[in-house]
Amino acid sequence: MFKRFAVMIFIVCFVLNGCYVLNQKEITRAEKEAAKIAEIVHQSEREQTDTDSTTKKASPQVPADSTPSTPKKPITDPPVTKDTEPTQTQTKVPVQTPETTDVPVSPNGFGPYPEIPEEMGIPKDKEDVFWENISKSPGHELLARVRIKLYQQGIQATGATYKRNGLIYPIIKGVCYVEWDTVEYPDGTVERYVSRSTGHPDDNFMRGAKGPVLESDIPGHLKIYTYPDGGIEPYEFLGLSKE
Repeated sequence: MFKRFAVMIFIVCFVLNGCYVLNQKEITRAEKEAAKIAEIVHQSEREQTDTDSTTKKASPQVPADSTPSTPKKPITDPPVTKDTEPTQTQTKVPVQTPETTDVPVSPNGFGPYPEIPEEMGIPKDKEDVFWENISKSPGHELLARVRIKLYQQGIQATGATYKRNGLIYPIIKGVCYVEWDTVEYPDGTVERYVSRSTGHPDDNFMRGAKGPVLESDIPGHLKIYTYPDGGIEPYEFLGLSKE
């Protein structure tokens, strides 16, 4: 009976062992299947990730709750014409001033050229040539500037001369600049006479004189300046600096 009991125990153990081995094989097989499924899932996720990454590089992502922005047109001021009423924006239009206007400037350091009065008889289309020629010499330009200022003051200086003393003597009708000398007669009387005269051609009282022109021979309507009186210091008169 003991043997029979032992055989039964052996059979039970064999069956249990077989079941255990079978169960272990099933578990191993199930684990392998699960691993395969997991690998497939991971591979799919990697492919999806690569696809999303490529899509992001190809086109920028727009948030779902945003709307495409419309480019704004630049705001420009309305055109300004002589018939347009001035507005706040139009006040920004720069106004040309003597500082911003392209004004010809003296190459001699005397600043911008002054406006030439019409009375001087220089055509507007010839003013550039006039200044180009005059400004080649600082002295000639000063002569022209003095004449222009005198014309602006209502004094018609038809010409001007530069003396060695640095003064400018404008040629004005009715004005003469003279230098004197003296003559002594046998009776001891001394009298002045004109040794040199500068003035308007119409006032050349020395023309045709057969002898010295005495002071008493000068026409009374003429304004006589004894040299060096009557000259103009150009820098002071024009407000220029000599430096």
